[in-house]
Amino acid sequence: MTKNKWPPNASKEFWDALISASSLVVECEFCERTHYCINEYSGDYSEGELEELKIKERENPDKYVSHDDLVPWGYLDGKQMVYDCSCNSAGEYEELFWNNRYFIPKYFEKKAKSLNKQSIIENKIAQSVGESGDTKTK
Repeated sequence: MTKNKWPPNASKEFWDALISASSLVVECEFCERTHYCINEYSGDYSEGELEELKIKERENPDKYVSHDDLVPWGYLDGKQMVYDCSCNSAGEYEELFWNNRYFIPKYFEKKAKSLNKQSIIENKIAQSVGESGDTKTK
């Protein structure tokens, strides 16, 4: 009997929706791993920076991860998430979103209606204050 991996790896579609940038060095804020590029962009590092990262990776390979190209990443839940990071936090989020795909749009619809109703009320209050607070002199 084969046990399924939990959480499963995030899909290409999830990553395509999430990734918004790529950087020379970026920290996955879900696991605090530092990912960095060792290839053609190495001239963009400050003096000694790349060498220091390589030393740190040799000393702590689970915390420092080298990549052959710029490191793709995006924001999720207000944190930097690095593409395909071994912490696999993306997989957990995708599972949450996908497993709630019928609930989430209903929530958005109800929340938007509620916010719109509140906005109408606030707008009426603001208009009444503007009318009653008129300070023009004759």
